[in-house]
This record gives sequence, structure tokens and C-alpha cells, in this order.
Amino acid sequence: MSHRSGWWLVALFVIVACGAPLATATPPGASQSPAPSASPASPPVATVPGASATPCASPNTAILQSPPAPKPTEPSGRTDVEWPYSEGHIYVKLAACREIDVISARYGLLGPALRTSPGPYDPIALAIGIDRQYHVPVRIGDEMREVERLAAHPDDFDFVSLIGASWVCVVTCHPSPTVAPAVGRRGTTFELRFCCWPGGTAVEKIFTTPEGRVIRLNDTSREDGTVPAAWGSGPDDAVGTYLVKVRGDGVAEVLRFRIE
Repeated sequence: MSHRSGWWLVALFVIVACGAPLATATPPGASQSPAPSASPASPPVATVPGASATPCASPNTAILQSPPAPKPTEPSGRTDVEWPYSEGHIYVKLAACREIDVISARYGLLGPALRTSPGPYDPIALAIGIDRQYHVPVRIGDEMREVERLAAHPDDFDFVSLIGASWVCVVTCHPSPTVAPAVGRRGTTFELRFCCWPGGTAVEKIFTTPEGRVIRLNDTSREDGTVPAAWGSGPDDAVGTYLVKVRGDGVAEVLRFRIE
């Protein structure tokens, strides 16, 4: 063999030994994946019944800045409020990864629910949960009952509450509302003052005693928007909490007093 032929054989050996095999070439735009390991498979991700099988990613709350001092907030499900609220709807904020259609079917909610902010949503809005806030229709008179029922399921609801009436006056009716005294013995006269409705609004006053007896009276709001009520207790009145509701023109308000 000539010197020149030996040189070409050496070069060919190096190319075959060091070059990448053509049979394992990766197509353009793709990447090779490592061989699967022998570790056991992860357990399946739990999903909400009726929802998509794709696991939901919780909102990124890390982008929110903490307030300089914690602000007190009303607890979810509170109904012993002393301000007028709207009839026929309640407010709900769904838990992360919950869909309103699935939740409505699960709890038998009336529909359709109205999202309080239609979007689009930036990352901060998603972290706060703006996209999960709804006004849910309920039967008139069932607002408190539905708030308490749904709030008992924190896995599905972050927050549930009554909806404050948007036109509540704060100048002509101050303070609002009032009950005096809040607690008394048998024979005490309880004076109640509800606020506010436009003057001349037809309202209904509903008294519910501790044993469940219901008394209904019709009235009209005064010129200043207030509605007075009173309960003169007798020696045989039941001991316990009395609930008085005034409702009219789509707005209701509740006060309580107690006989001991």
C-alpha cells in the first residue's frame, strides 16, 4: 500500500469513529428527549367533577405586594349586617380552579350568574381573583340563607356575602340603622329605625319571633328616607333574638334585638 493510500484509510477511520450516527439525527426544530427513567409514575391530579381534565394552575399571588398593615374584613358568610342590601342576588368569589357552570350545577344555583368584571384580566387581576367574582341570582327572601349555605363550603367559595344597596344615603340618614335598646327584659319597648329608601316608598315590615312566628305590616318610608318600627314586649314574650326586616323597591334591611 502506498503512503497516500494509508493516509486516506486513517482519515476514514476517524470520521466513522467520531461522527454522529445518521440514523439518530433530530429533525430541525425538535429536541431529543432523554430516555425515560425507571421511577414510578406520579399519582393522577385530582380534578373538579365535570371540569376539564387539564390540571388548573393556581393564580400567581406572589406578584401582589402585602399591605403595610392588615385591614379588617368581614368574614365570609356573615348575614348579621346592619346596612341595606339588594334583594334577589348575592355575591360569590369562587375558589381557584373552580368553574361557575360546574359550581352552579353542584349547588343548584339559579342562573345565569353575572361576572362582576368581564375582563380582560392582567396578571394582578388574576392573582386577586377578579375573574372569579360573580353576582348569583337567588329567590327574594333567601339571600341570607343562601349566603350562609354557600359559605359553609370554603373549598369551592373563597367569599360569599350580601350585596350592599348602591344608593344608600349617608348624609340625611345618619346614623343608620339603629335599635335601642339592643337587649332588654320582658316589658321593654324596643325602638328601631331603618334607612334608607326614597321618601314615600311602599315597604313591608316583617317581624320574626324566636319561636318562628311571623308578623307582617305595610308601611311607607318617611320624607327623610327612614322607616320606624317598634316592639312593645309583654310579660309572656318569648326569650331570645327577634329579627325585624324592612323591604321595598328591591332593597332589604334587617335589625335584631334580644329579650332576656
